[in-house]
Amino acid sequence: MKKERKKIEKISLIFFTCLFIFYHQFFIKEKINEKIKIFIPKNLTLKEIGELLKEKGVIKRKWLFFLYTKIFFKEKSLKYGFYQLPQNFSEFKTFLLLLRKYSIPVFVTIPEGSTIKEIGEILEKKGICPKEEFLKYATSPDVLKKYNILFPTAEGFLFPDSYEFFTNSSPAIVFKKMCRRFWQIYLDLKKKYKTNLSDSIVIILASIVEKEAKVDEERPIIASVFLNRLKKGMRLESCATIEYLLKERKKILSKEDLKINSPYNTYLHKGLPPTPICSPSEKSLVAVLNPKKTTYYYFFTKNGNTHIFSKTFLEHLKKIKH
Repeated sequence: MKKERKKIEKISLIFFTCLFIFYHQFFIKEKINEKIKIFIPKNLTLKEIGELLKEKGVIKRKWLFFLYTKIFFKEKSLKYGFYQLPQNFSEFKTFLLLLRKYSIPVFVTIPEGSTIKEIGEILEKKGICPKEEFLKYATSPDVLKKYNILFPTAEGFLFPDSYEFFTNSSPAIVFKKMCRRFWQIYLDLKKKYKTNLSDSIVIILASIVEKEAKVDEERPIIASVFLNRLKKGMRLESCATIEYLLKERKKILSKEDLKINSPYNTYLHKGLPPTPICSPSEKSLVAVLNPKKTTYYYFFTKNGNTHIFSKTFLEHLKKIKH
């Protein structure tokens, strides 16, 4: 008898819930206002999703959204991602929309000199794909092999440009577009500018030039300084490679920063760092492929913009003092 009673109670609950949904769905008129762009991160709890939807003004009753999700046993079926949802929308219709992902075209610009982590953050912020999924894909050995990347990461091989993507895209689609754009630009430049440098040297050095140069006219000169130092067996002593190791950028590096034990520390180790340190622009790639012929080995900046170049260390010290 108890089992029968529980069964009847359960059926009654479902029946009256369905009646409530039917009434709320078809007999209550909704005032649909402008659409709200909302990004639902991965791994949010049902409670957190409801709070986010209410906070953004999509729904008014988070408890009702919670109820619908629980009744239909769909808590684990709600999709994360980017949505455009009407303001003051039905909790039931919102619940249905979150059961499926849909795509919206988004224009995004990847700034020159962006690191792969920064690119991941931009993509996630725009709702294109989650940062961690993108980074995981961009460090997959099979993916790197497929795109002829001879490094443990795709750092430097995702071309900084303006793109049109769709929200809720797979990392594979996004990566493919950006990496193919890089190879298209780079291979065209190699046809135009002949060099004896390997691809690895060009791309790594171009990424350093990208971070060091602030004025386009100085890019080929800065490239020549680093190439001159490499030929002579000198350490590059690039602040940009130290900054790559830091969690937050600093205007002035400390003495402790220069002592960080890492193969990326070009103040301690000769030669180039193991990988590129950012996504170089076309101008920085050209600067390394076609550097200016100079006898400079040193440079520094006083205004944080343009640089002063020197041939000898003594000359370099004199210019610093003046």
